[in-house]
Amino acid sequence: MLTDYYKQEIRLLKEIAEDFAQDNPSLNKAVMSLNTDPDTSRILQGVAFLTANIRQELDSQFPKLLLSLAQIVCPQYIRPMASATIMAFEPKPSVAKPLEISANTYIDSKETEQGIARFRTTESITLLPIKLTNVSSADQKGTSGVTIKLSFDLINQTLDQLDFDKVRFYLGGEYSDASDMYSLLLNQLTGIRIKANGESYLAPSNLVATGFEPSQSLYPQPKGMMPAFDLLQQYFLFPQKFLFVELNLKQWLSRGVGSSFELYFDCKKPNYALPKLNRDHFVLHATPAVNLFEQDAQAVLINPDNEEYQLLPNDETQQQIYSVEQVESNARGMDAPRNYQLFGGFYSPNNTDAVYELHYQQSSKKNSPDVYLKLAFPPNNPVNKNEILKAKLVCSNSQASEKLLPGDICIATSNTPELATFKNVIAPTKARNIPFDGDMLWQLISHLSLNYLSITDHTTLQAVLRQYIAPDNRDKSGRLVNEKKIAAISNVAVKAGESLLDKAFVHGQNITVTLKSENFECIGDKYLFGSVLDRFFAGTAAINVYSELTFEDFFSGECQQWPAKIGNRPLQ
Repeated sequence: MLTDYYKQEIRLLKEIAEDFAQDNPSLNKAVMSLNTDPDTSRILQGVAFLTANIRQELDSQFPKLLLSLAQIVCPQYIRPMASATIMAFEPKPSVAKPLEISANTYIDSKETEQGIARFRTTESITLLPIKLTNVSSADQKGTSGVTIKLSFDLINQTLDQLDFDKVRFYLGGEYSDASDMYSLLLNQLTGIRIKANGESYLAPSNLVATGFEPSQSLYPQPKGMMPAFDLLQQYFLFPQKFLFVELNLKQWLSRGVGSSFELYFDCKKPNYALPKLNRDHFVLHATPAVNLFEQDAQAVLINPDNEEYQLLPNDETQQQIYSVEQVESNARGMDAPRNYQLFGGFYSPNNTDAVYELHYQQSSKKNSPDVYLKLAFPPNNPVNKNEILKAKLVCSNSQASEKLLPGDICIATSNTPELATFKNVIAPTKARNIPFDGDMLWQLISHLSLNYLSITDHTTLQAVLRQYIAPDNRDKSGRLVNEKKIAAISNVAVKAGESLLDKAFVHGQNITVTLKSENFECIGDKYLFGSVLDRFFAGTAAINVYSELTFEDFFSGECQQWPAKIGNRPLQ
């Protein structure tokens, strides 16, 4: 408020006058008259008013400076996090061969009071003409183990006709059940059996976790972003996104000519009770999807007297701008549209392209920021008369997605496959906005220093993780759950190590994280948290340096170790 700045300036002038009078006794009478002479007092009030305006303007420019910097070094940090869900596809009876469903397939929701929410898939999937008919579990006879049995029927095919070398499952159901199953299959699997034409055996290493690659991210990857930090952002928003496993079937050679087969996962007996399994716990042909779609901005006439232009989606419905993909302008008589480059990149000294800069301002009418565009033109190519500005956007309509239930996202669009049915198997997450307040800006400054810090203690690690919990208060319960997980970390110990890779020794870091298991919902919840941290440490390690993560329970001392990695490559 300007009033506060004004009061501070008046008080400061009086304090300076008193200090000056004490240092210069001969001028004491003249200085003290400042408070009694009305004309002098008005001059001081005018000075205080002017300096208050200057201070207010400087303080308002500081957030703009940081936001402009963020667009260059970490643009994902100031973008909203659109709602996400899991979509499952099912082949129709007429499907006779594998069908590729590409990423960026759009599916609409049923209409709600807030409109229709459009989602797009983030990964491509192969729709196989197979159907999961039954899922069950049973204790192994004579051993302390448990077996998960999955039964499949083929559609219009026999095993000798159908060529497929992998199958992927989304582990569904309640999050605690799904994460426990995730831990069981990836941590305690002893063998894999397939029954069709006799019985075939596969090594446990044929079942792997999936969903951690940069190409599998929920959100478009901005240039310069480190994928390891993107994993943290995705995990704290939507941990179910990582509950995918993929089975490699290349070693299954004797398949026979039947139209069905059974898959057995033999595991060690867990120290927790398994739920009564059904087909909802193993979902075929599933992929994450996010509430993002392409949209054109409303065209604007460029006026040289205007400093900036607000970008508005073409659609009249309530939409929020996620990112600006392309900016161009055109006018009658121009040979080709004028293309704009985002300010902050690396340009040639002879660059003749116009540039644009994005500004964000918190909207007073909606719970999302307004986006403004500021333009700059080269001296030898100024703006033309009646030049029209256009932009291609990526938008979301989060309000329409917030009250959707499982099964509500099921309406076909122009690029959905005709030979499949589809629906969301879990309710979409709440979209989260990044508030443009002081806390967020200080977090941004902290983020910029991460490259210069070594995570050698639990306080530093906790600070890094907290930066990727969305500070939006719309999902307070989810925020508290994530804060509790981070607070579970009580110690971090890092030791230098060496290991063998391709007949040569490589240096690495053996990282032991001590944490309290009681802060997690279940064993699987802790294991998934560790799997994300394992990838995070591997992704932030120096080049040609491996990382090896170990979780140690604070109370029992029980340890859980992940295989050493260089990047995403296991050492063994």
